Amino acid sequence: MRREMNILAMAKGKERYVFLYDDQSYDTLLDLFDRYAENPDLSFSSVDAELLGQKARESHDRTSGLGFPTSHDA
Repeated sequence: MRREMNILAMAKGKERYVFLYDDQSYDTLLDLFDRYAENPDLSFSSVDAELLGQKARESHDRTSGLGFPTSHDA
């Protein structure tokens, strides 16, 4: 079985955030965004967590077949 990987990246000031994840890691990724947003040592904010979370959801929905109509829906 072939595992597809997803990547999200964000540059903020001098910091770079790069997230490489597969569909099975989706929930863990969202939890990580929240933990990063709560960490005062990082410039990663709750707004960043929401933005990247939305991008991850869009990608997850597309790969899960939720983002595009199927021939049954058309």
